[in-house]
Amino acid sequence: MPGTGSRKPMSDNMETLFREALRHIPTVISQVCASLNHQFDQTEPERFAQQIRFKLWEDNYRRLRTFKHQSDLPTWLYKLVKRHIKAQLRKQSRMVSLEELLPGFLVSQPDHDQRLLNEEMERILFTAVRKLTLRKQKLFCLMYQGLKDSEIARRMKISVESVYVEKSKLISKLRKMIKRDIGEEG
Repeated sequence: MPGTGSRKPMSDNMETLFREALRHIPTVISQVCASLNHQFDQTEPERFAQQIRFKLWEDNYRRLRTFKHQSDLPTWLYKLVKRHIKAQLRKQSRMVSLEELLPGFLVSQPDHDQRLLNEEMERILFTAVRKLTLRKQKLFCLMYQGLKDSEIARRMKISVESVYVEKSKLISKLRKMIKRDIGEEG
C-alpha cells in the first residue's frame, strides 16, 4: 500500500521528539511560573509536568505534531505550558484549597525514588495504551482526564451503561497487558 512505509519513521520521530520535550518540561514549567509570578506549592510542578506529558502524548502526539520547527522546542513548549498553567490557575482560583479547609494540612513531596517509580509506572501504562485500538485509546484519554461517565458517553456517542462496560473491559485489558509486559521485563 502506498504511504505505509512512512508511518513507522513518523512514529519514531514523534517518540524521539516526545522524549526530547520531556527533558525540557521541568525547566519550562519553572520559567512559566516565574513569568506569572506564581509561587507554586511542592506538588504543583510534578502535577503540571504530568499533565503536560499527557497533553503531548494523547491522540497519537496530536499536539506535538503541531511543532513545525519554526522555533526551538523549549520556546514552543513555553507557549503550550503557559496556556495550560494559566487555565489550571483559573480553575484553582475558583476552588477552595484544602489548606483553607484543613489548617495545618501538609502535602508531602514524593521522594526521588517514589518519583522515579511513578514515572516508570506511567511509562509502562502509556506503552500499554499505545497498543490499544484508537477507540480504546480515546476512552482511556477521557477517563484519564477525569471526565464524568455521562460526558464520556456523550463524546463517544454511546450510552452511559456502555461506558461502564467499556471502562471495565479496558481496565481489565490494561491490567493483563501490563502484567504481561512487566513479566517480560523482569
